[in-house]
Amino acid sequence: MRVDFFRHNKVSEAQLQKIVELKNTVWPYGIDSQKDWINTHMNNTDYHVVLEDNGTFLAYACLININVFSSEESSAPFLGIAGVCSKTQGQGHGQKIMKEIVNFLRKNELKGLLFCKKELAPFYSKAGFLISKINFESNKPDIFAMSVNHEESNNLQFYNGNLF
Repeated sequence: MRVDFFRHNKVSEAQLQKIVELKNTVWPYGIDSQKDWINTHMNNTDYHVVLEDNGTFLAYACLININVFSSEESSAPFLGIAGVCSKTQGQGHGQKIMKEIVNFLRKNELKGLLFCKKELAPFYSKAGFLISKINFESNKPDIFAMSVNHEESNNLQFYNGNLF
């Protein structure tokens, strides 16, 4: 079993097909809808992350380049972690891919941000994410921002893009 990181512009059609099939088992919106989401939300320098075992994709996430803004009118680059899914639950695949993402972010001195429902916060905390004070807009009150490799600031920080 291994975790691979592919830039969006380097992912093959066969890999993309496996990714959308895996995503569709968790969120059954249809293969075309999954491809549309990827093509609409991902840029060439974003990453696809897969946990693979003998050619089978067991878990997936994507890392999307975003900016977090501060009250000082500056911005900081982050990688937004999105589309986290696993073919099966309870096998440790989700934790494995998330821990590899945390290692990747720390090794490359990159900041990571994700949004999750309250009940998923312990899962992401176990992988190394912390609940963040970064502000964001959501019409759902039970959504948390969680970050890794990011020092909280006394300055107001906010993310104003789509929640992923």
